[in-house]
Amino acid sequence: RTDGMVEEVCARIPAEKLFMQSGIPPLNINTLFQLSYLVSHEKEEIFRAKRMLMMPDLFAYLLTGACRCEYTEATTSQLIDQSANGWNVGLIEALGIPKRLFCPLIHPGEIYGELKQEIAEEYHMEPVPVYACASHDTASAVMAVPSREEKFAFLSCGTWTLFGTELRRPVVNEKALEMGLSNEGGAGGTTTLLKNIMGLWLIQETRRWYNSTQCAGYSFADLESMAREAQPFASLIDPNSPDFAAPDDMPLKIQEYCRKTGQPVPETPGEIMRCVYQSLACEFALTMGEISGLTNSRWDKIHMIGGGTKDKLLCQLTADAAGVTAVAGPAEATALGNGISTLIALGEIRDIREARQMIVNSGLTQEFAPQAHEEWLPVLGRYRSLTR
Repeated sequence: RTDGMVEEVCARIPAEKLFMQSGIPPLNINTLFQLSYLVSHEKEEIFRAKRMLMMPDLFAYLLTGACRCEYTEATTSQLIDQSANGWNVGLIEALGIPKRLFCPLIHPGEIYGELKQEIAEEYHMEPVPVYACASHDTASAVMAVPSREEKFAFLSCGTWTLFGTELRRPVVNEKALEMGLSNEGGAGGTTTLLKNIMGLWLIQETRRWYNSTQCAGYSFADLESMAREAQPFASLIDPNSPDFAAPDDMPLKIQEYCRKTGQPVPETPGEIMRCVYQSLACEFALTMGEISGLTNSRWDKIHMIGGGTKDKLLCQLTADAAGVTAVAGPAEATALGNGISTLIALGEIRDIREARQMIVNSGLTQEFAPQAHEEWLPVLGRYRSLTR
């Protein structure tokens, strides 16, 4: 339904202005364009509504009856003015969206309200307070990055992979917009500057296709093992290409991409998986260099968090391509960050720094030292000419 909405809105309000105010690049999935569609095409529906709640806030509403919008999640809507740390009322009015829809903001560690009496009675408990966490999953995951340093690079590995760093203020300039970077709200008044990268979706869809159409029964470990045995550096793809966005025959899509770009066409599952793995590693390495240059930062390690850290080949190839140590773990960073937020609010943990040190000491991480980085240099050059 939002096909064409970015162009429709940006014809009235330039994309550069939207980015400079929100720190978020215009994407048709953003709430801004969802609501703009309703204003343009389903006016009766949006004008019937009393409030607009993001999904985490909907759960809090069902628990407490309180309508509030948690800040880290709200920033992803592209309707927050990050310089003012509040709703962009001028933009909302310009788009014709009813202002009444937007609830007061709440920050991680603050209380939505108490558990509804009827729910408390059903579960034979007191009406306990319901705390807001950093409800955008990336914001919670970043809270659990096990770094002793204030400045660090992180790679949140999931269906989407997010490469970024934590800053004290947004980076909103033409270069950041050109790079497709997003400034999302973090806990404690921080900003998470990151790039969205097509991540484990490529691996998940390849496995799903083999198992559903060929009854192969491959586990993720099987595919990883086959990739290890395949010849390295034969072919590369751009993981962010729209070619790979929709669920379909992912192995065929990878083969067609290699064919149209004049590369050797991977045939076996191992060759296809090797192509995916090394392409992701190249993208991670180049993105690290680009964000490092933009922020004038230098990192000697990448903190890899999330479920993708269970894939040891991905972790090792990331270290090899980037030429720095990859620190993998914790796998359940988002859940840990959620807990950290509330434990800080309750006074059980002093601050994020103490929480991160606890994770450093927990044994939930594994280090991967770079190997043969020099062999990746011509490969990174090939990848750059293919994607940049």
